[in-house]
Amino acid sequence: MIKDWSKKHTFILVGLIVAGFIVYGISYVVIINPLKAELNAVEKQEDMYDKQLNKLEEQLNRNLEQDDKNITVQLPKQKAPDNTLRHIQKLATSSNVMILSLQFVGLEGQSEKDLPVGVNSDNYSLEATANNLDEMNTFLIAMQNSENLLTIDTINLDKNKNDINLTVTYTTYYTAD
Repeated sequence: MIKDWSKKHTFILVGLIVAGFIVYGISYVVIINPLKAELNAVEKQEDMYDKQLNKLEEQLNRNLEQDDKNITVQLPKQKAPDNTLRHIQKLATSSNVMILSLQFVGLEGQSEKDLPVGVNSDNYSLEATANNLDEMNTFLIAMQNSENLLTIDTINLDKNKNDINLTVTYTTYYTAD
């Protein structure tokens, strides 16, 4: 076979090898390089998203810790129904609302399991009257924005010819000693 090998065969072989390198080079430039560049871009994007995720998690943890501190500051250190009565009376007086009754209801349907450890709650029922809806609305907004942490459970408004009657049940919270 070597005896039959001519210059023509050598040129064809060298041509095939060069053609193979050219095809590989073109494939590398057209296919492999763009894929590598895309892979690098995706890896950079993944790193960027990981950094953003870590920053958001840290910010969320800081916000949660701050919220816990704020809530703890809002909670009285002990059960103080007299302070609750005074506070609600002050809100009512500033809103021109007259409290007809305010009574301790207890824990209606709310279990202590729902609250964080060391936090207790009391439920109250309030009946009040006002001359118009604006005064009642002012009172409810004042309760909502109260410095003491409370949640309004139910609201019932009745409008008569002369006045507005309100029945509210709400929950107050305090830390247990």
